[in-house]
Amino acid sequence: MTVYTYEEYKNKVLNLLYQEYEPDIVKKINVPGSNGKNAEGVCLCFGTNSASPIIYFDSDKVSHSDEDVQTFVGKVRDEYCEFMKFLKEEPDDMSWKKMKRRIFPRVLNYDRNKEILENVPYMKYMDFAVCFFYNTKSESEHGAMTIGNEMQEIWNVTLEELFEASVENLKKLDCSMKNLDEVAAMCGLDVNEDKSVPLYTLSVYTGIFGAAVILNAGFLHPLCELLQCTKLWIIASSSHELLALPYDYATDAKRIYQMTMEIDKLIGSEDFLSDKLYVYNDENQQIEIVKEVDSNG
Repeated sequence: MTVYTYEEYKNKVLNLLYQEYEPDIVKKINVPGSNGKNAEGVCLCFGTNSASPIIYFDSDKVSHSDEDVQTFVGKVRDEYCEFMKFLKEEPDDMSWKKMKRRIFPRVLNYDRNKEILENVPYMKYMDFAVCFFYNTKSESEHGAMTIGNEMQEIWNVTLEELFEASVENLKKLDCSMKNLDEVAAMCGLDVNEDKSVPLYTLSVYTGIFGAAVILNAGFLHPLCELLQCTKLWIIASSSHELLALPYDYATDAKRIYQMTMEIDKLIGSEDFLSDKLYVYNDENQQIEIVKEVDSNG
């Protein structure tokens, strides 16, 4: 079996795409990734349609095979076909009226992603930045295309309109709530046979950029009802999910902060969201940052 380095794998993919499509149709993309990690990818651009989904190369793998090459080429082809199905009535219609029902929010760490934020519309939310992406797939699947400044200008919409549309679409998704006793044990919380630690993960059903549930109190209220509490500790270590547990279970913020640090060690740098603690109050449906946490004991 032939084994390729990342650069060889990338060039092999591009050569195959150049054979299948005209070279000026295959666009190489290099964009700043989340938390300072750049991402390289490919998109296909036909005519005036310059908003095709970007398929990113897997730069984390040490080596690649011919199967990886063929899989990537197939994915580029399939993603573009899926995208064009949505636009089949008017292939060049990228109007706000047509597109806004598939706009969703993505929550990023503000301080670590300032380079990305220069090129995309975003709103500041606590210590986060909320940017936006377009779901290129069906209602039951998920594919992300980041909304850039150029697209906002084409649509001629405000940040408030982008934010409102994205959150309204987010509210239509199902929220996944799962008990994570095993994660609690791994992170050093006391677990016994009589009563497990009520630690839950919250995400949207797709699992992609699921930490955006922090923007909708409607996703947090059911957990308060389930746990019969009025406040939750919120841990936002990963961009794909939140962790939550009852406020009364561990009122010592230092202990929760230390648990957050342990979880961060398990999260890849690209998925990292925040090392801060948040408290959700179900009575007023507000989330606040825990300002002061002494982590030195």
